[in-house]
Amino acid sequence: MVDDVSFCLNAGDKLGLVGESGCGKSTLSRTILRLLRPTLGSIQFLGQELSYLSPEQMRPKRRQIQLIFQDPYACLNPMMTVGENMIDSLFIHPLATAKEGKKQGMQILEKVRLIPLKSIIIATHKIYQEDNSNKSPLLER
Repeated sequence: MVDDVSFCLNAGDKLGLVGESGCGKSTLSRTILRLLRPTLGSIQFLGQELSYLSPEQMRPKRRQIQLIFQDPYACLNPMMTVGENMIDSLFIHPLATAKEGKKQGMQILEKVRLIPLKSIIIATHKIYQEDNSNKSPLLER
C-alpha cells in the first residue's frame, strides 16, 4: 500500500523514485501507468484525469510516460534478443511495421555500437578484401 504521495512535474522534467525495497516505488509507478487501479486520489497527466480511463483510453497515454524499473529481469524477456526487447514497444503500441521496427532497431544498435555478429563478419571480410587486393582466404582454394 502506498499512501499520501503528491508531486507535480513540468514538461521535460524527470523524477527518480528512490527508496528501500518494498517501500512502494514499483506500486506507485504501476499505478501511474494504471497497470494497478488507484483506490483513492487522482492521477493527472497533461491536465487530464487518468484514474478513471478505460484500458483502451489509457493505451495512448502510456506512449508518453516512460518508466524504467530497477529489475531488468522483471521487464526484459530473456527469450528475446536485445534488439527485439528494444523494439517490442513499437509493436505493442502499433507504431511501426515489422520491417520499420527492425530498421529502427538496427539504427539504434549501430548508433551505440551494438551491431549484430553477422554485420561484424561482413564488415571484416570487406576490410580484408580491400587490404589484400580482393584476395580472401575464404574464397581461395
